[in-house]
Amino acid sequence: MVSRVRLVRMVLMGLVLGCTSPSGPTTPPPPFEGTILARRWSTATDPVEAPLLMAASGAERLVPIDLSLYWPGDGPEFFQFVIQENFDVSPDGRYLYVAVRERLLRFDLPDGGPPVDLIGAVNTKRVRVSPDGQWLAFQRPQHGEETWIVRVDGTGLRRVLPPASGPGAQYGVPTWVGPERLLVTSTLLHVEGPDIRVLDMRAPSWEPREIVGLRNAVSLGDHWALHAPANGDRIFVNELTPANRHELVEYRPDGTGRTSRILFPDGVGFRVLVSPDGRRAAAGTADGIYVYDVSSGREVGGPFGKPGRTEVPIAWTLAEYQ
Repeated sequence: MVSRVRLVRMVLMGLVLGCTSPSGPTTPPPPFEGTILARRWSTATDPVEAPLLMAASGAERLVPIDLSLYWPGDGPEFFQFVIQENFDVSPDGRYLYVAVRERLLRFDLPDGGPPVDLIGAVNTKRVRVSPDGQWLAFQRPQHGEETWIVRVDGTGLRRVLPPASGPGAQYGVPTWVGPERLLVTSTLLHVEGPDIRVLDMRAPSWEPREIVGLRNAVSLGDHWALHAPANGDRIFVNELTPANRHELVEYRPDGTGRTSRILFPDGVGFRVLVSPDGRRAAAGTADGIYVYDVSSGREVGGPFGKPGRTEVPIAWTLAEYQ
């Protein structure tokens, strides 16, 4: 018979062995994969006029571009607005795309250097890269929020959706649902519910079709309202509960099959971004960026960024920067 003392020793030894490996203690997995492109809100004593790349290790670096070259005479407030809505990163993390007034620019992130002007003198905003890295979707505000697409080499420019109609109508940020479909929303002021359309590149022509079921999103014209993983098998919607808490809800691509994924704490959830693989969600707060696991709804990391500074997630690439 095993004595009580020996039994206790065996249990303790098993616990120790279960928490270690032959090479030492087990290293916990990182809270997220890849790199988040973020905007840090400027202050009077610490102005930030460029986006920054944030890694799960806590390392960060500013993107090496000088925005004042493209917006001469504008102050930090304008830079912050531009960074918030008009940047995206290619899936491989190599290129940064910027929609600026009359340009659509491509920057080489690893090497730096001058940008490539893709389409010339065309007023642009809200650029989004397709999951396969082949197309850019953007809007032309001077034409009533038209939606356009162009290949990443600057060819194939065409309009795919005319201006939103109705008093106060405007289109929200285009959202790619897989590499061949683009979801666009139109918010009509003083009218209940948004007009949500999907454009299918596989069809003979890009005729808009309404998606039923996605009518509870918060501020559908906003950058953080709709998300989709790179494979397009789901759509994530940022909804507001009756108790005024933000909730990340998952739908099938056709708008059916509502599943609640993350109920964010009070004061968290307005600025949310879902990772390209659909496994993580990043939420920007006044204390930094927190990361959540989509399947369990639990917080898994954060805050990332400067202590006490508002950080906003803008884009996410699975490529990693040191």
